[in-house]
Amino acid sequence: GAMVVAGYDTLESSPSTNLDCGLWSAIGVDKTAGKPVIVYYDATNRNLMLATAASDTAYPVNSNSPVYAANGTAPSAQGDGWTRQTIGDTNLRLGQYVSLVLDAGNNLHIACFDGKGGDLYYFYGERSAYGTYTFTQSLVDGDGSVGTWTDIKLTNESASGYAAGPVISYVDATNVKSEDGLKVAYLNATGIAKTAGAELTLADWETATAPCKSSVEDNRVTLAVGVTDGASLNTTAKADNCKLALAYVSSRFDCVYLRNE
Repeated sequence: GAMVVAGYDTLESSPSTNLDCGLWSAIGVDKTAGKPVIVYYDATNRNLMLATAASDTAYPVNSNSPVYAANGTAPSAQGDGWTRQTIGDTNLRLGQYVSLVLDAGNNLHIACFDGKGGDLYYFYGERSAYGTYTFTQSLVDGDGSVGTWTDIKLTNESASGYAAGPVISYVDATNVKSEDGLKVAYLNATGIAKTAGAELTLADWETATAPCKSSVEDNRVTLAVGVTDGASLNTTAKADNCKLALAYVSSRFDCVYLRNE
């Protein structure tokens, strides 16, 4: 059944207290625990948040009623079936356009937009237990206003840590309405070789503008890894010459393939 994870079910149009959260959210499953992991944006406090099940039950259940009554009486708490924590630098406005993926070790890989600086950020959450993570924050791209409509995937889903090879697609808001409005970022060999949880720098990331043939709109981008476009670079090249595909909104719904060199 549906339940409140964060914030309140509000029965009044103008309650005395409110918490605006969840517009930007992403969900994954911890395969070892068999439980959900949710990341979301808290618009009231302008923070990136993490929610996990609060108990060892098979699935989270709220025993309280985090609902505003008709007379405006505030609830005692948010949904108590969940544990919530803030991620990252609270001086920034992290969490919009958030995307999440879990690797083979159930570690968290998160991409999101910084609404204060207009930058793309990546978070690695090293798992010590379900619901307990040590986070490392990394600036990925700060060239212009970049990082909206993120989608993060792993190039090696059987690996853990940076070796899983996170790849992020995102919109370059500075160049929307042009063929240069779509970008992709990935860890280079130096970044992948770093110990999981070690600090990443801009030098550990490679960013590139996707070679689109149509103008990119400020809208959702979808990333796929390990794909095949069926074409050949030359007569001796294998048909499976493509690793990344990025779908984006133009005057139509387009897809661009990034082929192997």
